[in-house]
Order: sequence, then structure tokens, then C-alpha cells
Amino acid sequence: MDIPQRFVRIKQQVDAPQIDNVRKAVIGSLREIGVDKRNFRGQTVGITAGSRGIDRIPEILSVVAGMIRDCSGRPVIIPSMDIPLRVNS
Repeated sequence: MDIPQRFVRIKQQVDAPQIDNVRKAVIGSLREIGVDKRNFRGQTVGITAGSRGIDRIPEILSVVAGMIRDCSGRPVIIPSMDIPLRVNS
């Protein structure tokens, strides 16, 4: 395919390690930063959820929300995808 001179063809390679047990990996990461030791009683905890490039995001969010519940919190998932805004001038 001919590419016009003002364009350059690029190829992005993303490091995508395979994680066989997502639940175990997420719980391990949350424990590593001490989330399992927190008491969220009476608190609503926001979980941001941008999924671009993240495989199995529903499973990941479910595990995070479960740990928040286990710590007596009320998890709320907040979509955080990039949405272009249009400003009328």
C-alpha cells in the first residue's frame, strides 16, 4: 500500500503478560498496598474503570469490589474512559 509522504507507518507493540489466575493476582496486588487491612465501614469507595487495553476487566473489577465489600465498604464503579469534548465557541 502506498502511504502519502506526510504519513508514517508505525506499529505499536504492547507488553501484555499472560496472567493465568487473575483473581489471585488482583488480590495479591491489593494486599501488597494494604487494602485488605482497611476498614471502609460506612464509606463509599470509588473504583475507576478505564478498560482500554486491559483484558478481563469485569473480572478484575469484581475482585476489587469484593475486597472493598469484605472491608465493609460500598464499592461504586466510575467509568473513566477518555471521551472527547466538543466546545462550541
